[in-house]
Amino acid sequence: MAGLVKLSDVAVLNRLMGATECLEHITAELLAGNRCASFPDGYHLCVFDGTYVSRLGSKSTDFKIHASFDPAIARLAHLEISDVREAECLTRTPINPGEVHIADRVYAHARGLYPIISISADFLVRAGWRKFRKRCLGPTF
Repeated sequence: MAGLVKLSDVAVLNRLMGATECLEHITAELLAGNRCASFPDGYHLCVFDGTYVSRLGSKSTDFKIHASFDPAIARLAHLEISDVREAECLTRTPINPGEVHIADRVYAHARGLYPIISISADFLVRAGWRKFRKRCLGPTF
């Protein structure tokens, strides 16, 4: 940023991938003041989101950050940095029975939700009525 060196896209991505533990530590410290949430027995919540990262002066997305947050312990459960071709998907992290995955509308696609249903986990995603095919919704209302 100071113009001292030039780094290629690959070099920046490799450095960001190597900084996962450091970024998790910084995020955990920022969240340390928040109290942990407790949930009814048998439920484990996972909150997912992603963001786009652009280099200084770039006119498009250069990297994506995918994260899941565990509100029960108030810390990141998973943090992943990818190139722009990688989609946001709930299956980026291990899925366990009894979990409830909460995410925004970008995660509302059958390819990412079916594996969750197939192992008796649940999800809560925001989606419009036209997002899924009629046959996926079951009987006509």
